[in-house]
Amino acid sequence: MEFKPETLANVHARMAHIKAHSNHSFSTNYFRQEMVGQQILFTATDQTIVLANDEYDFFRLYFFTSDLADLGQVLHHVRYPGDVVIGYLTKKFDKTVAAAFEQGGFLPTAIYGRMETYQLPRQLPNPALDYAVASDADQLH
Repeated sequence: MEFKPETLANVHARMAHIKAHSNHSFSTNYFRQEMVGQQILFTATDQTIVLANDEYDFFRLYFFTSDLADLGQVLHHVRYPGDVVIGYLTKKFDKTVAAAFEQGGFLPTAIYGRMETYQLPRQLPNPALDYAVASDADQLH
């Protein structure tokens, strides 16, 4: 498998097609966030799309899949355009996503726990604060 240049608009259309033809849920780490440049690299099967976004020194991978086993196969067989990283944020560890990443040769390097507290004091707006405006630009550091 090879990565090919594609526009985000066309990739979004392919994602919609996968979503419409899936009998179950899908997994993704792409949420239409801004990417560098107008064209990105992609590779796909009928169930999976993998995007490679050039972030200057490396490529960041994004995926959209209705079949995590297929994602693992794509990650294993695709020829990467350079150094790549892939990440997946979730509330709970998902062993099927981790298995797909490992099948592709990726190993976890960081797992972060989430810390929560509901004991913070309630913050109220301060009407005495003034916000910077364009004419203040030369005074900001």
